[in-house]
Amino acid sequence: MDREELNKEIDIELQNLERISINIDDKLPKGEDWHTELLLQMGKLINGIRKAIITSDLFEKFVLPQI
Repeated sequence: MDREELNKEIDIELQNLERISINIDDKLPKGEDWHTELLLQMGKLINGIRKAIITSDLFEKFVLPQI
């Protein structure tokens, strides 16, 4: 997979996370660091609504280093 294909895949996954954020969480992060906020949001369990979308391993590897 080349860089362009990877970027397309990342964009698709971000769109999926945005849809979850809007349609299930009813909360889409805004602002300069919205990507990080979205990843933080997706790493959290929401009792009675949904499980964490991002596993703890992925969260630790990709999200925590950004904050």
